[in-house]
Amino acid sequence: MVSFLYNFTMPCETHILIIQPPFVQLNGPYPSGAYLRSFFSKLRFSDSEFSIGKISWIDTSNILFHRIFSKEGLSCVFSLSQRHALELADEAEKNFFDEKAFNLRRYIAQRQSWVRWIDVVKEILTGSNQEQCHEFVRSPAVPRGHRMESFLTNLQRDVSVDDAKILASLAIADLADYICTAFDSEFSLIRYGEALASNKKKFSDMEKELYTPVLDVFYEPVLNEIAKKQPKTGRILVCVSCPFLGTLAGALFAGKKMKEFLGERVFVAMGGGYVNTEMRFTKENGLSKYVDALSFDRGYGSYISLFSELSKETNHGSEDFSCLDVLGQPLYKMRLFRNDDILDFHDSVCEESKKEDFFCQSIVPDYSDMDFSCYPCLADTRNPMHRLWSDGTWLKAYLAHGCYWHKCAFCDTTLDYVCAYKKVNVEKLHESLYKQAMELGAKGIHFVDEAAPPVALKDFAMLNLRKENPLSFWGNIRYEKVFNRDVADLLSHAGMIGVSGGIEIASGTGLDAICKGTDIDSIVSSCAAFKEAGILTHAYMIYGYWTETPQMLIDSMETLRQFFAEGLLDSAFWHKFVLTRHSRIFSEYKKGCHMELKPIDCKGNAIQRTDNSFDADSFASNDLRFMGEEKSSRYRYGLEQSLSSWMQGLYLEKPVRSWFDFPMPKPTVPADYVKKSLDRYEKQRNAMFHDYYEFVACGANKFLWLAGNPFVVSSSGLQLCWAYMGEIFYADFPPETSYEQAQASADFLASLSPKNSGRTFESVDNLVSKKLFKKIRGNGLCRYKR
Repeated sequence: MVSFLYNFTMPCETHILIIQPPFVQLNGPYPSGAYLRSFFSKLRFSDSEFSIGKISWIDTSNILFHRIFSKEGLSCVFSLSQRHALELADEAEKNFFDEKAFNLRRYIAQRQSWVRWIDVVKEILTGSNQEQCHEFVRSPAVPRGHRMESFLTNLQRDVSVDDAKILASLAIADLADYICTAFDSEFSLIRYGEALASNKKKFSDMEKELYTPVLDVFYEPVLNEIAKKQPKTGRILVCVSCPFLGTLAGALFAGKKMKEFLGERVFVAMGGGYVNTEMRFTKENGLSKYVDALSFDRGYGSYISLFSELSKETNHGSEDFSCLDVLGQPLYKMRLFRNDDILDFHDSVCEESKKEDFFCQSIVPDYSDMDFSCYPCLADTRNPMHRLWSDGTWLKAYLAHGCYWHKCAFCDTTLDYVCAYKKVNVEKLHESLYKQAMELGAKGIHFVDEAAPPVALKDFAMLNLRKENPLSFWGNIRYEKVFNRDVADLLSHAGMIGVSGGIEIASGTGLDAICKGTDIDSIVSSCAAFKEAGILTHAYMIYGYWTETPQMLIDSMETLRQFFAEGLLDSAFWHKFVLTRHSRIFSEYKKGCHMELKPIDCKGNAIQRTDNSFDADSFASNDLRFMGEEKSSRYRYGLEQSLSSWMQGLYLEKPVRSWFDFPMPKPTVPADYVKKSLDRYEKQRNAMFHDYYEFVACGANKFLWLAGNPFVVSSSGLQLCWAYMGEIFYADFPPETSYEQAQASADFLASLSPKNSGRTFESVDNLVSKKLFKKIRGNGLCRYKR
């Protein structure tokens, strides 16, 4: 990669510290730090007096997990919370909550046992200590929480050592329940303090909830140790990630402590998904105690703009950021908080924006700072698709910046992370991920695209096949007709294990209403192709859409039931619709559309179509309320209970409206709605697979042989024999075929391997007969159309 050169004239070295706050996720680092680390390492400066110094990326989420869930950590938690826990138990018993009282007292009674076993639990989750798994699953001396106990009670067989990982995952969840109940009510394993703030709160209200026991007792010492390890001279730029609401408390806390520990040498910038959406328009001056700047979108352009401004300073010996106190011109995509003043940003086309586009397309994530052996992989569900999010230390990357569709009505289609679509260099990405996977021992890739582009996925698959599949991968896609059986077979044999995609409103009119850009037949056909190829499938659903009626919801629910009944989905999740300022819906509302939509501010006042201001009392400004949104809350329990059953293959024949304890209309969706669509898919697939004339005159298209080494057997006439998807196939050669001709056909098919990138050909009558073609097509022979 060609690095950019800048005429910066700073003699002062600037060190970079990238912090991932708690609790983003447990089983691996969030990708923002990996991309920022790569970005900063690619910056070069023409002036030899200035350089970027030490670059550190630290996952404090993982560090904090090990601090809390350790012998010392749990001893501290129990010591500080025992009295309160017993008081809560007494109160619960007085109010006839006997189970809560029992569980709290059991935690205290077993505290020494929890402390003793916690290291074993973590070792099981990080893939070591197989020996003590036997004792852990069977010994009556092992502590049990209500989740562990429920699992064992409902087990339809004897517990075995194979259950150790599930029990260890449930042990962590049980301890987290205790911590949340008796020690820190804002604690959560994955999304720390999820209820901490929303667009309905003032910043001052949020600040009161910022200082919690977990942050004070455990997180502050972690940050202090990090600060002590920083270089003693030079500036320090601290980049704190805040990808979603649940990480806001930890991110702000980290920023404040870094400012306290490192003094004037530090400059704290916070960025990430939550900052880009909810905090894009905030003018809250109170943030200056926690951060010096908010960096928007990928951050590349904003940091280049910051460095450009720093290069203009007159005091070249300075090791602080005081020159920014008199800054007059706005920076690119970076809002500054300096000396009680706020300097807003600009996002117009400029030199920084061009460089940002370059970096978006060219850099690859750098995980070299991470020790993946320290990450616990939780198995808190038996659903194989749900397991992918928590079980496996995935290297996260994107195949393209933004979404190639970016038209869905509910999505933030006006923001950079969705609308600014830019492809990456797939060959370079695969080579880098392959090298890092071999060095780090983490051989799974999770593509975190809004929707992975089909062409890029196929290119990545071909590159992986040529290296004999060293990497497994999965990610988010759009369920559309381009994902046919050929593509699914290619991706499956290249290492793809699962896909997730939005269906949102599972009916024809619903899909049209949200401008999904696909239809039920396309969704059914792509899910069917993936399932036939052995790839797991997951669907995102939406309820509470602003135009939703009970009839629309029950129809969508019935369609989803049929997807599960036909075996097209492994899992799904219902999301409650949220109206956002950056969505297509709100943009159209501002233009005079959607007369029935009534957005309101945090005080319940109507937001006028011509009103471009933002609620001064609201800290976060993207999520909006609208009149009538609370009505959909009553559907949540029925939706979740039905879906939980369907994912286990249970109650698929139960009428969907019977899941609600209030009247719901009958579905208008025919009972065979999805089945008929599936029949159409199978008819189309069979026709495609049997089109021999398309095969022999395929032109520029390529065919791939995915079934290894075919060979000829002659025990009962000449036959081609090969293995594909766990089956052994035999196909008869025409009677007049000689052994030499049969062997030539086998050699020809082998030559179509992905290692050779397939082959193009016009006439193969002498190598593949029509009868043989019909047997091998779809059973090893795959059409590759880039």
